[in-house]
Formats: sequence, C-alpha cells, structure tokens
Amino acid sequence: MTALFSSPRITHNAQAATAPTFGLDGKGIDASDWGSHQGYRSQLLTTTQPNDVIILIVESHLASPGQITAVEDSSGLTFTQRSIYPSDTGSASLYEYYAVANTPLESDNITVVCDCLPFGGMLVFAVSGANILGIFDANPSIPAAVTCPSNGFGTCEDDPANPGTCSTSIQTSTIDFVVATVAINDAGDCGSANSQPPEGFTNLATHTFSSIFEVDYMVTNSPQTTVVFNCNGTDAMAITLDAISASAHAPISISGDSDFTAANGVTGGSGKFDDPYVIDGWTITPVSTPGIVIENTGAYFTIREVSVQGSQSTNGNGVVFAGNAHADLEKSQVQVDYGTSGSPTAAVWISLSSDVVLSGNNLNSLNNGVMISSSDSITIVDNLIIGNTNGLKADSFSNLTVAGNTVAGEQAMEFSDFSGAELSANQLAQSSGGLQISGCDTVNIESNSMGRHADSLYIGNCNNVTVSQNDFPGQCPNLWSCGDWNSPSGHDIMLVGADNVVVQNNSITFASVGLLLTPDSTGNQFIGNNIASNSCGVSASQATLDQNTFANNIFQNNTQDYCYS
Repeated sequence: MTALFSSPRITHNAQAATAPTFGLDGKGIDASDWGSHQGYRSQLLTTTQPNDVIILIVESHLASPGQITAVEDSSGLTFTQRSIYPSDTGSASLYEYYAVANTPLESDNITVVCDCLPFGGMLVFAVSGANILGIFDANPSIPAAVTCPSNGFGTCEDDPANPGTCSTSIQTSTIDFVVATVAINDAGDCGSANSQPPEGFTNLATHTFSSIFEVDYMVTNSPQTTVVFNCNGTDAMAITLDAISASAHAPISISGDSDFTAANGVTGGSGKFDDPYVIDGWTITPVSTPGIVIENTGAYFTIREVSVQGSQSTNGNGVVFAGNAHADLEKSQVQVDYGTSGSPTAAVWISLSSDVVLSGNNLNSLNNGVMISSSDSITIVDNLIIGNTNGLKADSFSNLTVAGNTVAGEQAMEFSDFSGAELSANQLAQSSGGLQISGCDTVNIESNSMGRHADSLYIGNCNNVTVSQNDFPGQCPNLWSCGDWNSPSGHDIMLVGADNVVVQNNSITFASVGLLLTPDSTGNQFIGNNIASNSCGVSASQATLDQNTFANNIFQNNTQDYCYS
C-alpha cells in the first residue's frame, strides 16, 4: 500500500567508531603438546576489540604442589593476581589473574610458569565492553568460593544414583560477565553423571588436561541479580565465582550541541547526517536522575547498544529526548523499575522533537513504555515495548511510523490529537485495551496482530482512516498467555464519531461484538472482512447502518450477524 505520508529516515549509515558489545571476545588455544611440559603452560589468544579485559584461570594439580612464579606475555601485558582458592599449598588451588589489552591481540602467547611438575589446567579468555576503570563488580559477595564437599554448600559426586549438588552464589551490583571455575577430581564436567549442566551458564572449557578443570560463564541482564552456580554429578573439589562489570557511565545529561563531548559519553562522530555523534556501549544505573537526558540539540546523534537499568529517579524516566532535531536510539535496553503515583513516566520520553528513530530496543517500564508529545516525524520499528500502564502513548504529534514492534501494556497503544500515522505489522499482547486512536486524520492501520482485549481497536472522532488485513483473534492466540482472563474480546473494532474510515480484508472474530458503530459514525466503508464466531457480528442502529457502506463481507458462525440497537 502507498504510504499516506513521506516516512522519516530510518538510518544514518554512520561511520563513527563504536564501543564493543559486552561479552566474550576470544579464548586461548593450546600453544603445543601440553603433556610434555614440565613446569609451564602456554596458550595463544586472538581478540577483535580494544580495551579488552583478559582473564587467566589456572589450576595447580593436587599431585604436584608448588607455586606459580611468573605469568609471561608476548605482547607485554602485565597480569595481576586477583585471587587464589584454596590457599593451602599442597592442595588443588584455583588462581585468577587479569590484565587489560588496549589493542586487539593476534596470537598473543600467555605462559604460566610454576616451580612444580606438570600441573593442571589453564584458560585465558577476553571480555569486551568491560569497565576497565573498575573491572570487577564491587559487591562484597564477589568473588565467592566454596570447598566441596562442605556444610552449607553441598556435595556432588560422579554417581548417577547420587549426583548431589555443590553450589555457590553472588549478588551483582552491575551488569556482569560472571565466571565460574570448578576444580574436579579426575571426573567428568558438571552435570555429566545426570545430564544436568549448570543452568544459565555457557561452557568455556571442560576436561582440560586430566579432566580436573572447568570454566563456565554467563552475562546478566540487569544489576542487582542473584547468580547461583550449581555443579552436580561429578567429583567437584572447589568452585569460585567472579564477575566483571560492564562498561559503566554516570547518567548522561546533554543540553545543546556543545555538550556532545567524551565526558558526556560520546564515543565518536561529528554531528552531521552521515557522521552523527555516537553514544555507544555504556551501562548506566541511575539513582536520582534519568539515565540519559538530551535536550535542545540540532546535531544528528545516535545512541547505540546502551543499557539503562533500574532508574529510581524522582521522575522515573529512563531516556528523555526534549527539543531534539535528529535522534536515534537503537539496539539498547532501557528498564525503569520505578513507578510514580503522580505524573506519568516512561522508559523513553520524546517531546518537542523531530526526526527521531527508535529501532531494535527493549524498553520496559512500570509506568509507560514509550511516551511522545508535541513531536513530528517519529519512527518506532522492531522494538519490544512493555509498560504496566501504557505500552506506547502519544499525543499532539504528526507523521508517526510504528512498525514491527511487540507492545504490551494495560493499554497497548493510545494515540490522540494527531495527523499522519502508519501502524503496521505490530503484535499487541492481550490486555484490557489494544489500540486506541482519537482526534486524528490520515491513518493507516495494516497487517497487525491485534491480540485479545476488552476493546481491540477504538477509533474516536477520526477521519480518513484505513484499517486493512489485521487479525482480531478475540480468543487468545498461541503467542500470548491469557492468564486468568477467559472471556472473549468485548469489541474487536469500535467506531465512535468516526467518518471516512475504510475497514477492509480484516479477520474480525471471537468477540462479544465484532464491529460496533455509534450513531455519529457515518460515511464509512466495510469491505471484504471475515466476521465470524462473534456473539454479535455488527452492532448499530438501522439508521447508522444506512449511513455506512457494507460490501462483500463474509458472516459465519455468529450468534447474530447484525444486532440492531
């Protein structure tokens, strides 16, 4: 279908430098035949990103006690010992070292030297996007270490009949890359006896040199996460848990183009159309302010792959755009855990702005997912948007594109007092309200999965609206859990004071009322719709029906096709 208005830009095709994604950026490979080594181990490490944190894990063998005397690196990295557990000489010990590589590594040789016979395992790996100014999560529970078996932490055995569990846990303060290391007494990896590997973790190394060593990792989704590592079905002797923090930044506040500086989180760009300012890769945990506020700017800017988590601010907003001429927020996660009983708040709030794009984000708030006011040319595509009150709410705007999003809220979408909107290919989770539009002109609503609601689509006091090829399932579709709400939709489509609305080729099913028209809705067309399995197919007075056009609709399995009011 031809667009009702010209769409704003979707991307800038920016060439600005970007900060790396938080995660694994390479792990070591054996430098040679380890079985012939006497007193040293080596691995080669290649990475792709600058400013990686390099983690080295070493286990000294129970049968060959001794001390690590040096860690040598062919690229000149300096490794610092983070921890050793247990510390008793003569037992198997888990060592952890770390370094920072300012540039990517190419076959960097890391060698561990020990005054002992051939010892247990080593593994070196790189973490990109970490906070190199404060590498490890400062929560006092980190690092954690336990001996197995032990009281309070359990016993696990390489015995399918009695696998047991040895476990430890930490409490994070930031988004973390969590590393679990297990010393194993010549047995399989965790879970091998009963096929239950550590839940939530990804394996980095097992059965490393005599089956005595295992390393696993996970990346948390939010701060203040309790991480539990369970090892069962093997002969574990000790477990350690540590956590590397994501690249952290204080809340960002920019007021005017001159504030686009490195101190305010800018990682590249010049503010032009083909080279926007870039704010990239930060983890922001606000307390008393929103995570990001950018206002009164004319430059082009892109916020990419940032995480704003757990705002406890007095106004409860995650990201605020106010008075911006060109803004992008993409591939980011904004979770606002604070709701207020006063003024509304949102994961993202856009006001007095134009040419704004939200794409590929996860936006979650206890109040509203996204709020828009007094703005023009806004594009919202391919996001997950969740709000306890409203998923997406907007008023007093023009030229809005909302496409390919999944939206959930007590009212999934609510738009008022606007002109020009393309709403297509969205999925609305079941709730009390689906899509509500009012006081509008020139709107296209196409190919949406409308979900199951008391009122799935409400059109009030609008003109020139096209509603086509949407699915109104009424009953809960497989995609969504309906919980305890077992009644059908109240109204699939409701027109109140609406004129010149075209409703065509939709599936209008399983509602108390499929289509409801109030007496002041005139000059509308209803063409080629499947109106089926409703208690009432169409509800309107005969006079109202006479002022609207119905053609080529298919009525089937309704209790009543027309209910005259």
